[in-house]
Amino acid sequence: MTSHPNLADDAVLTACVEHNARKGEHDLLDSFQQLSNAAPQLNLGPLVLALRQRLQAAHSPLSPWVYLGYYLLGRQILTGQGDLLPRFHDLLLAEIERPQPVGQIVEFWNPARADPALWQAALDLFQEGGDFSGGMEPPSAEVGDQYRTVIPEARGLIRTLDPPLADLMDRLQPLLVLCAPGSNARFSGEGFGNATCFFFRGASLFNASRPTNPIQMTERLVHEYAHAELFVLAQDGPLCLNGDDERHSVRIRPDPRPMNGILHALHVVSRVCPVLQRALSRGIPPSDAFEELTASCRLLIAQQQEYGASSLAVIRSHAQLTTLGEAVVEAAAARLASGVPA
Repeated sequence: MTSHPNLADDAVLTACVEHNARKGEHDLLDSFQQLSNAAPQLNLGPLVLALRQRLQAAHSPLSPWVYLGYYLLGRQILTGQGDLLPRFHDLLLAEIERPQPVGQIVEFWNPARADPALWQAALDLFQEGGDFSGGMEPPSAEVGDQYRTVIPEARGLIRTLDPPLADLMDRLQPLLVLCAPGSNARFSGEGFGNATCFFFRGASLFNASRPTNPIQMTERLVHEYAHAELFVLAQDGPLCLNGDDERHSVRIRPDPRPMNGILHALHVVSRVCPVLQRALSRGIPPSDAFEELTASCRLLIAQQQEYGASSLAVIRSHAQLTTLGEAVVEAAAARLASGVPA
């Protein structure tokens, strides 16, 4: 086995993520070209050309629907499952060409951001995991407005505490989608957590059912970003050899999780915890809510440490790690062990 860079070093981790993110964009172009060659009847040439020109121009990050479009195309061509969206080519071409502003906040189903068919395709993708709600709606106007205030505050705090992390978040989490359970979901008691998906790269979904504060939002933003980060780090190979039918209980979720999910849990809390520890030691701005935010920060730090210890114990006992998986685990363990006491 070849050795892997020391991902516990923030500079090394940042360089690896940036390199893999660039590589992932060009891999996406290569994959579109392969699909075009495999199915010339679909006339994908204009999409391939537009994507190549977009990447050469080095504009803002790609729309998440470009990645989803590749997934839908590949599924249709290689498996024959699912039908392409009406006006698929036009919709996808528009997303390839669309600038992707950093920190954009939109509501789920917002037709000004994406065609309803694209929103539905995204929802279908998130539901494929089997534990995401199908009944979605935008948040209430009141809570939506509150999130539009809190999210920039949290992003500003992250940039103050960890500028390289904030830059990576700009690249891998430019689109923030606010949503809430619909009436049918509420009636049946169906909920959902925040979510980030491999084939919807560049976006994170946030359950905006109730107000939050800047510290809680900081945890949620970094948590979802860290999933995207690990998707990028592991885009060329697995973290472990354990099958998804092998499940173990960990504290972060009430249901037993596959080992890959437990590795994600460990990485996520190891990225969140140092940010919150920095906030606790030097970063919470003075305000009337200072004591409340400080208590919230201490609670979240304790939770991350508890979740990390639980996940690490299961990984140490049961994981069949690849070289990359070993590097991710050792980096996470080092970050959790070197934190400022809460």
